[in-house]
Amino acid sequence: MGISGLTVTGAFPAPSPVGAYNLTVVVKDLYGAQQTVNANWYVFPRLRLAASSAKCVQSSAQCVVQVGYSGGTPNVTPKVTLSPFNPASGPPRGYTVSASGGVLNFQANGQGWIGSVTITLTDQSQCGPGSTLCSASLSVSINL
Repeated sequence: MGISGLTVTGAFPAPSPVGAYNLTVVVKDLYGAQQTVNANWYVFPRLRLAASSAKCVQSSAQCVVQVGYSGGTPNVTPKVTLSPFNPASGPPRGYTVSASGGVLNFQANGQGWIGSVTITLTDQSQCGPGSTLCSASLSVSINL
């Protein structure tokens, strides 16, 4: 990276290594007045799930799925969403879904529910363009 006039030039160091980055810009005018601006940021690995799909085929009335996740904003729990599901039957009865401490947990109750859901974890920080950089999804097929 470099500077040309009032423009920062060049690309961020590839392949975007993980770590802390600092940039200091000192602006000085013709009369000697000076201002310093510091920019600090941290690059972290993108959010990833240990699996992209799971199945719940149970003879009992309960489905439990646990999948590890890693990356994303350090020390921040990702947002969890569940979609889509069969609009005629609604979501699985008694479902819970959460993510904490590097584990995505999904549980559904109710015999007779057949379908699939997609669970998406979304990082809670600003990230690069494109939703795939900020989220990771797990498809769960259910046949209770």
